Order: sequence, then structure tokens, then C-alpha cells
Amino acid sequence: MSNGDNRLFLYENVVDLAISAGDLYVDNKPMNNKNLIAHKGINNDIYFVIRNRDRKLQNVFSETLRAYLINPTTKARVVSRILEHTSEVGKVKLVLSAGDLAQVNPGLHHIYITRSVDELTDRPLFTDQNSSLQFDIQISDQVSIQPIATQSDTVFFQTQNTSTGDPANVYVSDSMYGNLDRNFTNAQHTMAFYPAQYTGQVLVQASSLSSAPSPEDDSDHWYTLSTLDISHKYLATGNVIITETPLGTSTGSVSSLGLTALVITDNENSNVETNTSTLSLASASTLNDVVTTINLAANTNANVVASIISVEDTLLNTKTYQLKLAGMDYSISGVSVAKLGLTVDTFKKPESNIVTQTFQTNCNWVRAVIKPTSGTISKVLLRN
Repeated sequence: MSNGDNRLFLYENVVDLAISAGDLYVDNKPMNNKNLIAHKGINNDIYFVIRNRDRKLQNVFSETLRAYLINPTTKARVVSRILEHTSEVGKVKLVLSAGDLAQVNPGLHHIYITRSVDELTDRPLFTDQNSSLQFDIQISDQVSIQPIATQSDTVFFQTQNTSTGDPANVYVSDSMYGNLDRNFTNAQHTMAFYPAQYTGQVLVQASSLSSAPSPEDDSDHWYTLSTLDISHKYLATGNVIITETPLGTSTGSVSSLGLTALVITDNENSNVETNTSTLSLASASTLNDVVTTINLAANTNANVVASIISVEDTLLNTKTYQLKLAGMDYSISGVSVAKLGLTVDTFKKPESNIVTQTFQTNCNWVRAVIKPTSGTISKVLLRN
């Protein structure tokens, strides 16, 4: 075996403790000169062997043994744990878990053990020949890991805009820190996206540049790790055309849309008596009236939200308005369906409004490129 070989050792932390014999001074108690160490971030098993003054193992199965960890500076008791009995006579085990030591500062602490046969009386267990009760234990943070704070972005930089002649609307998040500086062989990252009735693509990109990369969506500073297709199914159509000339900002108006009723059924509600709403639309003369009626009707708890989308035709100098419905899990029917140009169908958005992507790459920077067809991404989180 070469000197370069690495070795690991598996052994038990074992401490001898003694039970006093009445009021007699015991002069042959075991001597503890072993340095005890407990490590933050992992579970630590420490075994105690209970003997009498003649060094014979003592049966303590009927007794409750407790360990107390003390801060030597403040004298505060920071951890209190009952020891576990093992199958061996006189041998008990203290488990200091990662959670026990999470709030304990690294450094030298004191520990002592008591025994009792009831809840009212604690008796000592001694650690040396001078009737001492406590011994030292070093709390180490060699393997303690502190998570990097989650990074968040809610305001995105628009790199392409259809209103200025670009073929699509494209947004990019801030350049967030990757974990290449931690020197992981496979550095894991998780990104979370919060869509708001969003349909479109989201590109997860990374960069290994030492300084902040370019914010442009087509910059060669970035490489794409994955492309997510996010689709919240909703209705956005209508054969009832309301136009206005010249172009303006209102939704147009006619004497009547000729509508009667629309039925919205909540497929998440199993109570057939309350899961359907029939909405009267007879008085509606604009799509705004239709939207208001749907949104004020509580729509059977189906979480259906109505809104209006518009399409401009600058050549004809007109604007066309259509009804948009979005919800969690619903279906629509009724005599007004055909006039609104809707299809009798079931519409369901994804079960979760949070989309996550986990990936491994060595990089200094991570970002999201957002390419919406409709809706928005309200927030992007990065955890690494």
C-alpha cells in the first residue's frame, strides 16, 4: 500500500463512567483523557460504559440516563437528550443529531450524564478519580454546510419588442450567480418559474465568463441548457366581432350582442348542485359586459377569469375584440356558446402554477430567457 492511499476508520466513541458506592470515596474510577468531538451537519453516536468502583459493568436497563450539553461561557444548557439503551449490559448510546447541533456554536463545550429511576431524582455519573461530573466535548464545523441564499428576479429586461418591429417579444432575467466558485464536479442548480396564465417558451442558460455576461438574448456569452414549453390552456377566440373606427382604446359597442346565457361548470367541485353557474348575458352590448358578468358571478368556484384581447388592423383602421377565459379546470356550454365562437370543451391549466427545472453544470452565471405567446412570468428563483 502506497503512502498516497487514503484511509478511513470506523470506530465507536466510547467513554467510561462510574457509579459511586454510597458515600465512599472511590479512588479507582476510570480516567477519561480522550478528546471527544461531535460534528455539526451529521449524526454523532457516542457510547458510554457504566461501571462501579471495581470496574464491573452495571445493569442500568431500568434507569433513565440523560445527557446535558453546556455552553461553558454562558453556562446555558444548549442540548438535553435521553440516552438509548443498547443490548449490552452497562452500555448506552447518546445520539447528537444534525438538528441538535444546528444552533450550537463550534468550540469547546461541557457535557455531563445523570441517571434516574423516576422523574424526580437525578443521580450523578462520575468521569474521573476526583468525582468530577462533566467532561469536555469539541463541537466541530468541519462538515457544516450553509446553503447559498435563493436568488430572485421579478423585473425582466426586454430585448425584443414586436411594437418596434421585432418578430417576437423576448425578456431576460438578471444574471444570477452559478456555483462554479464552489468547485463542484457536477454543480446542481434548480430554477423555479412562476407563470401567470403563461403560454410560451423559457430557455435556461448559463455562462462561464468571469465577469457579468451580455444581457442580450442572442449573445454568444451564453449557452442554452434546456428549453421549457409552458402551456396554460385557456380559451381565446370568438366569432362575434365588435369593431370600432377609428382606432381607439375602448371595447366598442353595439345595441346588443344577441346573447342569452352561458354555462360554466367547475370540474374540481364534486357537488353537482353547486358546481354549475348559468349566467344571463341578454343585456350585454359589449364584451366588457360579458367579462363583468362572468367575473362577478363567482363562477362556481371554478377560478374562471374573463378578459378581453384585441387585434388591430392598421390597414383597415379597425380593432377586433375577443373574449378570453382562463381557469383551473372547467367546461363551458349554453345557448350563447356558438355566438361567442366558443367550443364546448373542458379546459384545464397545469396543476401547479410553479414550473421547476433542475440541472447540473459548472458555471459562473445563470439566467432565464422568456419568450411568451401570452401571459407573463411573474418571478424566477435560482437555488444552488
